[in-house]
Amino acid sequence: MATVAEHPDVQVFDEINQIEHLLRTTVTLCLTADLTYPQFEVLNHLTRRGDAATPADLADSLQASRSGFTHTLKAMETTGLISVAGDPADRRRKRVSLTPKGRKAYAGTMDALRPRIEHLRGGITLEEFRGALPFLQALRTWMSENR
Repeated sequence: MATVAEHPDVQVFDEINQIEHLLRTTVTLCLTADLTYPQFEVLNHLTRRGDAATPADLADSLQASRSGFTHTLKAMETTGLISVAGDPADRRRKRVSLTPKGRKAYAGTMDALRPRIEHLRGGITLEEFRGALPFLQALRTWMSENR
């Protein structure tokens, strides 16, 4: 029987799984009041990639089921973190945008995360992060294209 050490692909996925768990735990500890991790992911996506995404595009980007994701967006709209409005160019679509309250919740979480990020940068150099990116991007692309 082969050992895990003989399967670097399995080791890579195990490491990614552990990193994702640690990241989620760290972010969750820094969330502003009443913000869930999935809601933070939406705020993060809209902040980094721009407002006015469609709900379907957001669900696809965040690897979420569209039906379950609708619940997250409705809760965020109810609490005033986002606004969902009709697309003036295509009335069949809706567009999701951050509200000032959503920007403030995102900024508050990022402020709480900042010391942890700085500590991480003290232990792992930007060059090491840059070196890991090509492999991780290629892996993500391959997996996205072959699901």
